[in-house]
Amino acid sequence: MSRRTFTRRRFLATTAAASAAVIGAPYIRTSHAAGKLAIGFWDHWVPGANDTQTAICQEWAKKEKVDLKIDYITSQGNKIMMTATAESQAQAGHDVLQMLAWYPLSLAKSLEPVDDVMNGLMKANGKVAPAIEYLGKSGGHWVAVPAITGTQVKPPCARIDLLKSQCGIDILSMYPAGKPPTAEAEKWNWDNFVVAAEKAFKAGNPFGLGLGQTTDSVDWVGALFASYGAQLVDAKGNVTVKSDAVKQVLEYAQRLVKALPPDVFGRARSSSIHPPPGRSRSATTSRSPSSAGPSRCRRARRAATRLSCRSCSARGSSRRTKARPRACSRTSTSAPTSRRS
Repeated sequence: MSRRTFTRRRFLATTAAASAAVIGAPYIRTSHAAGKLAIGFWDHWVPGANDTQTAICQEWAKKEKVDLKIDYITSQGNKIMMTATAESQAQAGHDVLQMLAWYPLSLAKSLEPVDDVMNGLMKANGKVAPAIEYLGKSGGHWVAVPAITGTQVKPPCARIDLLKSQCGIDILSMYPAGKPPTAEAEKWNWDNFVVAAEKAFKAGNPFGLGLGQTTDSVDWVGALFASYGAQLVDAKGNVTVKSDAVKQVLEYAQRLVKALPPDVFGRARSSSIHPPPGRSRSATTSRSPSSAGPSRCRRARRAATRLSCRSCSARGSSRRTKARPRACSRTSTSAPTSRRS
């Protein structure tokens, strides 16, 4: 088999052209791996997901004459996060490493910009969602390329029929398929959300909003805080806990949690339809620019046309059990980043 020098740019360019399926963060070694590439992916819990991803990657590797080695790294015990940190400090490890959520930002100083790759992708496919840009850019430069597994786009499951019959909320009318949201949708804010949650709780079908120590739980809570303009730490690293906005959102949360099942503190995922980000006490409440983040997806609009969207129900407590309930077919936002030599 003939082998050609395989550079970081060539890898990202060819994979981006073929598919936007992997948003990992490429760590590139100081010396070129001639014809060889080591990739570290998140070990997905969905049965068969790793096999499918391996098949796609090896098909690409065969075409490009690349000797590809893939490691699947679990997120349990934060191992994939610790791997990213360790390889960043050692300046050695995988050529490409998938990072979850905001880790590309936390390690941005060790990563090489991939603006040329992202500019090509956006020219071919259009602009990315604000959440992706928030996660993948640092200091005005792209340091990560979006992927599919581990996405921050998490539309929750919802029983549209129960929302209508028990809560008086007609989701299909608010968000008609193929059409813009109606004026009725403008009333769907967090104040009305908690009223609906209380009605559902009273009817015996409470909203299942996960409040466990997982990124999925943190994401929707982050959207709630952002809707109130509340931040615990600002963009400059200043602690901003003692603020009127934080006090207001905590008062709201105290009311909301009373309408949730008692086991939500051990859950990872949510079942309900959230108000679009930014709507707290009124539909025009502004958001703090620095609080924008991975949780800002338009959940209600994405879930509007189906009885249940692609996300699954809670996947267990933060301690995780051996039995794994069905998982969703979410898309992902980790990001390939490259390490500076």
